[in-house]
Amino acid sequence: MLDSKRNVGGRQVPYLRNQDVQWGRVNSSHLPTIRLEPGELSRYTLACGDVLVCEGGDVGRAAIWRGPSGTTAYQKALHRLRPHQGDQDLPEFLVYLMQASKESGAFDRDDNRATISHLTAESFRQYRFAFPPLDEQRRIAAFLDHETARIDELVQEQERFVHAVEQKLYAVIRHVVTEGIDQTRPIEREARARWLGRVPEHWEMAPLKYLVRFISGNTPTRDVAEYWNGSTPWVSAKDMKVLDLYGAEEHISPMATTAGGARILPVGAVVVVVRGMILAHTLPVAVSRVPLTINQDLKALIPGVRIVPEFLRDYLLAVQNESLGRVEEAGHGTKALRMDKWTSMEVPIPPLVEQVAISERIDRMRREANDLLGAARTLRRLLLERRSALITAAVTGQIDVSTWTPPDDWLSPESS
Repeated sequence: MLDSKRNVGGRQVPYLRNQDVQWGRVNSSHLPTIRLEPGELSRYTLACGDVLVCEGGDVGRAAIWRGPSGTTAYQKALHRLRPHQGDQDLPEFLVYLMQASKESGAFDRDDNRATISHLTAESFRQYRFAFPPLDEQRRIAAFLDHETARIDELVQEQERFVHAVEQKLYAVIRHVVTEGIDQTRPIEREARARWLGRVPEHWEMAPLKYLVRFISGNTPTRDVAEYWNGSTPWVSAKDMKVLDLYGAEEHISPMATTAGGARILPVGAVVVVVRGMILAHTLPVAVSRVPLTINQDLKALIPGVRIVPEFLRDYLLAVQNESLGRVEEAGHGTKALRMDKWTSMEVPIPPLVEQVAISERIDRMRREANDLLGAARTLRRLLLERRSALITAAVTGQIDVSTWTPPDDWLSPESS
């Protein structure tokens, strides 16, 4: 392990950490360094073709070191596997063997669940694996390289499709909450907020603080057991992965609302995460559909008569980048919305009937998009299951690849 006491004398060399070893690839750029004595270089550095296996984290994750020999060390959290006889065992086959073992749950049996998952060297040495002759290992590895590459391309196609659908949906929602759905109406009013551009001339504009009433969240003390495990949902950031709130992981009792400082929100409150590391990349917003309470990292916006909750939610989600531009460091490594700046953010206000129509249109678009996304994610899951099953079947001899030959136009990962 890297130790400041060891960073004196010797030769300074880069070293790999657990997170640098991913399935099938190794990060070799911007590595930390450690000093090793000349006699330690052969023991603690890598040779080209070594297989690295993660002891912790994603236990059993493996990849082959393709860099030069004797130049890079490796962290204690990694196992270095090097065949005793390089002319009998193939590193590529061993990596596929690790994948099959991982998928079968073989390494889980030795996890220490009391702390973190890990695969010690002592337990790893006890495993028994089947090794076919070298020529069969080569054929199995080549077969799997070819077949998994085809599956991986199909998986990437689904991921690109999902990303495209999500981006299109976001763009359309942003368009309708800032320009409306009636394209026959003139768009001539210049919004005071430059990033909004031009809005329909019959829409009003107002700062957020003039449209809603704000309610802060609260966490009843954990020292009073009677405050907890009641029937009222107590929402925190981890519950804010939905658009409509019907419950929460934790619940509080009536005593927590009468004596513990918690406040029950009405149905139709717009709940926003205003503090936490999640604000580094997104702004979770949802509408309460049942009476509930929130913690101190959230804030409730109670809409007045000029704006409906669903339109406000969809608007805040559509322009979340503008909200995130008002996020500042709040100490202790967390982030928070600068409330004075955020509550002054301009909000377009269509007539109420148009707000409802816009939200209904967005709901339909979301349902249509979710159908497409659901089908794409299901296909991706099936492809990954197929990939895992194929690897397991090949390395355990359930698939006979003795007659398999690669297509003439195919280049293996090694040759490419």
